[in-house]
Amino acid sequence: MVMPYPLKDAKAKSIPVISYDRLITGTDAVTYYVSFDNQQVCKIQGQYLIDKLKPTVDDPKNIEIFYGSLDDKNDLFFYEEAMQILKPYIDSGALVVKSGKISPNETNVPGWRTDLASKRMDEILDTVGYGANGGVKLDGILSPADCLSDGIIFTLKKKGYTPSNIPVITGQDATAEALQNVKEGYQAMTIYKSRDDLHDAVIDMVRSISSGKKANINDTTTYNNGVKDMDSFPCTPELIDRSNLAKLL
Repeated sequence: MVMPYPLKDAKAKSIPVISYDRLITGTDAVTYYVSFDNQQVCKIQGQYLIDKLKPTVDDPKNIEIFYGSLDDKNDLFFYEEAMQILKPYIDSGALVVKSGKISPNETNVPGWRTDLASKRMDEILDTVGYGANGGVKLDGILSPADCLSDGIIFTLKKKGYTPSNIPVITGQDATAEALQNVKEGYQAMTIYKSRDDLHDAVIDMVRSISSGKKANINDTTTYNNGVKDMDSFPCTPELIDRSNLAKLL
């Protein structure tokens, strides 16, 4: 995401720029970045799959991987951190991706479109031979966001999957649809990201900047916009599953 002219003007006038939620890339004019800890999000998702599936070389589990939109820099954070958790299990054979599709180029869903996630899930089921009642067992699906999980679940329901045999499906955003899917047992978990936390962080930054102080940050090395490491304030996400779902209903 680049907005060259307003940013050049801001830098020329020494006006601090806060990149909010999405990281503005390709410029040194951005001063601060406020978002959720997107790397932590997929660490939570990846670890959740491991904890629920308990894969071993002697008892391998079949998973499939979904990536968001290739033009969304945030999703690279999601993917890299999830794969730090999952790749050792894939390399050892404890986790098996039977479609063979693992990389972002192979697993992406353009525009984070629910219908395209549904279509891709349908293609995977047909190609691999996964089945709700017979065929290859699908144990888990790494889905980075609820909008993709919705499409995945739509296809799995259509193919006969129920809460008793549906794979462990991750997600994030805690949408109304996802919370209902978690409640009914179709989606295993989602990630809640409190917008209040994000708003409070930005308000605190603006107040500090307005009074001539340096803004409060808690990270200086994790996020790079292609030009520089960003002074950042990543807010903490929260795992939601059936054990604590009631707090959001």
